[in-house]
Amino acid sequence: DEMLRMGFIDDVEWILERTPATHQTALFSATMPEQIRRVAQKYLVEPREIKIKSATATVAAIRQVYWQVSGMHKLDALTRILEVEDNFDAAIIFVRTKNATVELADKLSARGYAAAALNGDLNQQMRERVIEQLKSGALDIVVATDVAARGIDVPRVSHVVNYDIPYDTEAYVHRIGRTGRAGRTGNAILFVAPREVSMLRSIERATRSPIAPLTLPSRADVTNKRVAGFKERVGEVLNAEGLDFFANIVSQICEEQDVSAEEVAAALAMLAQEGKPLQIGGAVVLMLVALRMVFPTGQGVYGEQPHGEPFIVPLAVPALAGPSALATVLLFVSREPGRWMEWLGAIAGVMAISAVVLSFS
Repeated sequence: DEMLRMGFIDDVEWILERTPATHQTALFSATMPEQIRRVAQKYLVEPREIKIKSATATVAAIRQVYWQVSGMHKLDALTRILEVEDNFDAAIIFVRTKNATVELADKLSARGYAAAALNGDLNQQMRERVIEQLKSGALDIVVATDVAARGIDVPRVSHVVNYDIPYDTEAYVHRIGRTGRAGRTGNAILFVAPREVSMLRSIERATRSPIAPLTLPSRADVTNKRVAGFKERVGEVLNAEGLDFFANIVSQICEEQDVSAEEVAAALAMLAQEGKPLQIGGAVVLMLVALRMVFPTGQGVYGEQPHGEPFIVPLAVPALAGPSALATVLLFVSREPGRWMEWLGAIAGVMAISAVVLSFS
């Protein structure tokens, strides 16, 4: 029905007008908006309407929560939530536009997630490839628009994230229906901006189901989740065979460096982080505090705790000309400063300011 409502109804009517006189037509739909009901009344002959009675318009096996957007960037909040969610296997993330699917999928890929976009610009072959990759585990996240996600039935989709709130309540029902299918459990997460609270209440009324608020995971929560996963992987390796060769290497390092096996293990754990630190946060904030202490005249330290996206901190610091003069410095913080050097240099040149680039992990 959603496909019809969003523009395919003319094609369907063209087909129905050319069907043989003797045929049977049936309409199956999770919802029945007025526009679709008119089509049914026009083309169905004395139809029998069968309704499945339910206390709610959504599946009870789907856990529904919302996070009210405030302060932190939505992308940072999304990655935190995905990291700490229990039983996360795969997710479909809904946005409003085709461009947004590509942008968000690229940003998630840059943060280490196996993500891809699914929108109306993809031909059928490319669409089927994305769905097959999601089924096989080659992809864990698909960022999609409402129309592009129609008909997706992938058992491993454990989460649906409404990154952009839907325009109406029926779209919400269809979105979260991508998880918790055929008796399985699922999770639906809704991002709600302050101006969108009224839509949240409309969704609750339409679905006859309360949506509980979600507490955003803290940096400590993410760290604990990462550490727990790391311990689990280490335990699996410890139970495996063939560690004698590596134990011998550790013994050699202990002897050559005059350190304990515990210190070597700590160094190896640090190396094993592979660009994704077990402990997040703290370092950059402390660095900024230190800068403000050194340069008390500094003005305008802005930005949230970064998790991959850069942020710029403009500081007014004592100039070389003397303590009474001030120079503007852009403090640029990023995990991948090389990607942004050209852009930052251009801004610094136009504004006739200096730029300091710092990297963190």
